[in-house]
Amino acid sequence: MRGTRLVEVGLIVLIAVTAVGGVWLLAQPKPPSTALVVSPSPGVGLPAVPSAGTTASPAANVPARVRVVDAFWKLVEAPGPRYHLSGAGRSTAPGFRSSFTLELDVARDDYAGRINTIGGSGRARLIRKSGVVYAKVDGSTWHRRRTDSAVLRQFPFMGLDGRNDLEYRASFRERGRILHRLVTTRYYNPSVERMLDLSAFRAVPSLVRLELVVTDAGRPVRATFRCEAFVGPNGKPAFVGKATYRFTEWGRHFTIRRPTT
Repeated sequence: MRGTRLVEVGLIVLIAVTAVGGVWLLAQPKPPSTALVVSPSPGVGLPAVPSAGTTASPAANVPARVRVVDAFWKLVEAPGPRYHLSGAGRSTAPGFRSSFTLELDVARDDYAGRINTIGGSGRARLIRKSGVVYAKVDGSTWHRRRTDSAVLRQFPFMGLDGRNDLEYRASFRERGRILHRLVTTRYYNPSVERMLDLSAFRAVPSLVRLELVVTDAGRPVRATFRCEAFVGPNGKPAFVGKATYRFTEWGRHFTIRRPTT
C-alpha cells in the first residue's frame, strides 16, 4: 500500500552511522501537510484550577478530578521527573510489521538503557546526556550526536506538552488501592515515532490516544498508547500502532553518565 511507505521501522536507524563520511541519519521534520493541526483553547475539557495567588480549598474538599490532575502535573513538569521506564509495542500495516521493547532509566531529560527493535535496527544501548545522544548497536562501537529531536527525548513526559492534552476520566480500585484514569484530548500531538519506536511517520493519524493510570498522589503507574492511520472505505485503519509503558522506581536519583568505551 502506498501510504505505508510513509512509515519506517527502527529508532536506531536515526542514529546509525553511514559507512562513508560518518553522516548521521536523522529524521527529517514532518512536512506541514502531514502534521496534525490543532487550535488549543485554554481550559477546554479540563476542570477549573485555582490560579496563582488564589487560596486553594483544603485537600479534603478538592474533588479528585482536580486534585489528582494537579498532583500529576507537578510531578512531570519541567525540569522533568526521574523514573524507570519499561515499554513494549508493535506497529502493523499491509506488508509492514515492527515491534520493540525498551528499558530506560530516566533522569529529567537524560536517560540510559537498552532498546530492542524486532524487524528494524536490532538491539542497542542508548544514552542521552546534556543534549547529546550516544548509541551503540550490539557488536558495534559508540556513536554520538547532539540533537534535540523529539524522537530521541523522554521529555515532555509521554509527549504531553500541557494541561490541554489531558483530562480526568474516572477512579477505580485495583488490588486494594484507588487508582485514576487520565486520557488525552484532541490537542494531544506527540511524536508518533518516539511513542512507537519508528524512524519515520509522515502520515496524518486518524487516531492518537494515550491513557494513563496514576495513583491518588498523581504518580504514573502505567500507560497505553494507540495510533491509527490510513482508514479505508470499510472504516478500518490499515496502520495500527500500539504500545504499553510501565513506570517504576519513581523519584529515584539515577546518575546518567556518558559512555567511556
